[in-house]
Amino acid sequence: DAPFASLAPLACAVFANGTTLYLHVGAPHRDALVVQGASNLAVRPYGGDADALAVIDVGERAGVALHVRDSDGVVIEQLDLRGGNTATAVVRGSNDVHIWRCHIGLGPPATAPALKITGRYSRQQRPSARGSVVNCTIDTGVPLRLSREEHGGNDGVQLLNGATDWLVEGNVVRGFAHTAIAAASLFPPNVTYHHVRRNVFRHNVVDGTTQVYSHCFSNEGLHNAVVDNEWSHNVCLGQTIASHACGNRVAMHHNAFVDLTRVAHGYADDRYAPCNAFDFALF
Repeated sequence: DAPFASLAPLACAVFANGTTLYLHVGAPHRDALVVQGASNLAVRPYGGDADALAVIDVGERAGVALHVRDSDGVVIEQLDLRGGNTATAVVRGSNDVHIWRCHIGLGPPATAPALKITGRYSRQQRPSARGSVVNCTIDTGVPLRLSREEHGGNDGVQLLNGATDWLVEGNVVRGFAHTAIAAASLFPPNVTYHHVRRNVFRHNVVDGTTQVYSHCFSNEGLHNAVVDNEWSHNVCLGQTIASHACGNRVAMHHNAFVDLTRVAHGYADDRYAPCNAFDFALF
């Protein structure tokens, strides 16, 4: 029952239903936390005050700091996730995953997003459904990003092929030079596990004031692939490129765009084929 000296053994562990993993607050954990095939698992810090975060910092080695895959009912709470080569944190093919009060994104390379949520990878055909990202800080810690060409893939939060019924609420996103929060699917819409639908994005604050290339929001995909998403009551500070607005039956309302001196529009219907807005509500 002694604590693990490394998180590496957890990658192949089989956890009993209802297990809680406690990560010590203090020195960073240098191995990735991999949660695979788990049910009703919680990960929380211990050893500090009530607001302390347990740090996982894998540097820029291949892989990610957190990987949740093929799991159901996972709560990730008060972790500081850093580094990663392809992303800092990834949720793949998992349902009911909740990420609360975490700091995500310090130190990934230029092309890596902070948090990627997807249902499609390799031969996996399972969506990632009914999750939440709430009261997190998504931040690279880099005060200035120079250009799209240099930092083009460095999004904050990505909901991609198969991410459905997620709530993204009350987060602060900054330091990303492409899209702060993105919902996108560019795979054939006739396959349901590709869809990005019924996601709600609300009460988030995006700060793009230090970026040369940035837009706050992106809702884009093939016709009938990105559907029924709602973006409301978000605050966008200083984006330089208009936020993307396309998809089916998408509502973007009561969002505030502050300091648009560097860009002509808050939103733009992306008309590069085949993405367009259908039955779109914008007010």
